[in-house]
Amino acid sequence: MDTHRLESLSDNVFAVAMTLLVFDLRVPSATTHEGLGAFLFEQWPHYIGYVISFVVIALIWLQHHRVFVHLQRLDSTVFVSNVALMLIVVFLPFATSTLASYMAQHRDQRSAAVFFGAVLTVAAVVLAWLWWWIARHGSLLRAGTSERTIQLLSRRLLLAPVLYLTATLLAMANAAVGVGGYAAITLSLLWLLRPGVLASNE
Repeated sequence: MDTHRLESLSDNVFAVAMTLLVFDLRVPSATTHEGLGAFLFEQWPHYIGYVISFVVIALIWLQHHRVFVHLQRLDSTVFVSNVALMLIVVFLPFATSTLASYMAQHRDQRSAAVFFGAVLTVAAVVLAWLWWWIARHGSLLRAGTSERTIQLLSRRLLLAPVLYLTATLLAMANAAVGVGGYAAITLSLLWLLRPGVLASNE
């Protein structure tokens, strides 16, 4: 299998995972006695989870693309690591639904928030590991990849797991603080890792 086929498969997995997120949003029934406004307000944890997870998957996709830009060939470790990353990405909608449901029902919120944060952290760790392995084995790198590019991408990929782990630890004490941390981290990474900044710094 060449790198293009694996990247194409990964892109399809990202698309499926992003689509699955919307199925957690409930459609209000016109026959219910509850007002539409009240119903929509009660669903706020689902909307927050949807936005956070959608942006997280988009960020993973963006960074995954940056990794594959510099990948010349595959080995078994790259293949297995990429499959592990896809496994976690597809699992993210379940973690999102779990978080939203328990936050909405005010039941075991800290456990749900920690579980969600753990999934985000593991996804970030696997992506960082994938790049570390590629960068460590020069024969996997595309010719012309500079040492500056390697160091820059390495630092960026290490940032996310550290931040998400910190927010997960905060969620152990307070679920709302943890979820707020996930949202703030995700939006900050979206700003820092936007394509224009990546292109100008490489």
